[in-house]
Amino acid sequence: MSENLIFVSCGQATDEEKSLGLRIKEAIERMPGFKAYFAEAVHELDALGRHVFDGLLRCSGAVVVLHDRGPLVDRRGTDYGRRSSVWVNQEIAILAYRQFFEERRLPLLCFREAGVVLEGAMTAFIINPLALGGSDEVLAALDAWLGREEFGGVSTDTFESKWSALDDAARTVVAALIEEGGNQVAASALKGTLPRVFGVSTRDASDNVVKAAIQFQNTGLVTEGCGDQGRAFSLHPTWGPSLRRAVGKWRQAATDARQVV
Repeated sequence: MSENLIFVSCGQATDEEKSLGLRIKEAIERMPGFKAYFAEAVHELDALGRHVFDGLLRCSGAVVVLHDRGPLVDRRGTDYGRRSSVWVNQEIAILAYRQFFEERRLPLLCFREAGVVLEGAMTAFIINPLALGGSDEVLAALDAWLGREEFGGVSTDTFESKWSALDDAARTVVAALIEEGGNQVAASALKGTLPRVFGVSTRDASDNVVKAAIQFQNTGLVTEGCGDQGRAFSLHPTWGPSLRRAVGKWRQAATDARQVV
């Protein structure tokens, strides 16, 4: 069974907040088919990229706890509520962008301490926060949410097995497909992009597209159809975001390798 990763965004300013975050993580992982990510304090940019951002990119949903972080005032000094963690707000903004970019819903369960107001991306993410009560109340609501929601995440292991089935020539065709927008790209356009952007010879470009099409059929990562200019390719909607990330990492690794040489 593939596991849905749930990102836990909870304050860690006090022992009580850390304890709640850990209890949420443990409750999620007791539920079959689920795994939780709860970040410990991150103090280095490298750790931020490798852990927190990776969790935000891979998660199928999130549990957010908005703790009180002090008063909100306007330019005239008028108090209009309590603010929540800037860090938590930034994580919500990333999830909101993912939902927009991937064109799919990311289930989100939110708890709000009394007086905290919604700001920024939270107002666009359609968050209906529950009152933050005691730990037992939070965990009861969490169990109900996990059993009720449908999570559309895809298995990382499944994608990696499909990605590993593509040879470098096919991966270059995927990169060219992304370069051309990723949707209903004519085979003739790919044959032009491969020499222009990736330095593939004109003869090899034609052969690579033909051979890549077979690997696409076997993996389902890219779909083939008929467009205005004949044969056309598109990133599969389910695997598109994962493909874009994988191609980005693959191209960066190739660039790094050339610099070493």
